[in-house]
Amino acid sequence: MRSFNSKRIAKAFTLVELMVSMAIFTGMMALLMQYFSTAQKLWTASSGKAELFENARVAMDMIEGDLLCSFYSYGHSTKELYFFPTSPTQFGLAVSRAYGPFPSCTASIYEVQYKLYKNGKSCQLMVNVVGDKDQNSYNNSNYDLSYSKDVTYSSNPFTTLNEGIYDPAASNSNSDGWIEVVPNVVDFNFSIYDKKGRQIPSSAGKDFFEAPTKAAANPTTVGAGLMPYTLLYSITLVDRDCMAKYLAKHPTADFSVATDFSSFINDESVKASKRTFTRQVTIERGQFD
Repeated sequence: MRSFNSKRIAKAFTLVELMVSMAIFTGMMALLMQYFSTAQKLWTASSGKAELFENARVAMDMIEGDLLCSFYSYGHSTKELYFFPTSPTQFGLAVSRAYGPFPSCTASIYEVQYKLYKNGKSCQLMVNVVGDKDQNSYNNSNYDLSYSKDVTYSSNPFTTLNEGIYDPAASNSNSDGWIEVVPNVVDFNFSIYDKKGRQIPSSAGKDFFEAPTKAAANPTTVGAGLMPYTLLYSITLVDRDCMAKYLAKHPTADFSVATDFSSFINDESVKASKRTFTRQVTIERGQFD
């Protein structure tokens, strides 16, 4: 009688089977990694675009809020200045604000400026708000209190502000320094118009915006008034990833140098990333009545 072993003989994988299974596993892992890498890139790109649009909205709304709260006194004197374009990329105006640059400020009218700032490896929209007190609660010498409206060109910050950036941690902090509104701004400009829709040259200077009598004598004047009737402004931004990639490829770039900044804004990747936002605000204060 023949006897049989009840235990089954275990069968091992062959070398070929192991290699095939490893190849399949490696291929699946490669596909998963590619999927997650693509998803990560898409998320990063969409996050950068969302931040760009959010920054644009913050800047546009902030400027519009100040323009809508711009201050103008119909019974003006010849020494009060309510609006002053310093250049096509910088303007200042008197604003009736509920808050100033420091908690110590008690005035209700502030002098506000906006400008495009390019320095080193940064370009941003900057704002400067001048109140009656500095950060140490002392009287601000750049804020003229000798006139009833507290906004004059005799010592106005439209022309005398220190160009330094405000840094509250610095030992020699400038109380009237500039503060960043949003980063990665490659262009900021505005156009101003009178009530008839005629453009007012930004080169008209304070004579146009000072008093109608001087404005009438200014050959560049198209209409007398201390405030523009309409201001059209635009801001162009790039997302943070585009900025980081460009600076990684050009570590010696200095945006304060005209040629470097021109190379930056004309770069193909920067051109593809740029987004321009435009808004028009009407300022009706009876200045052209």
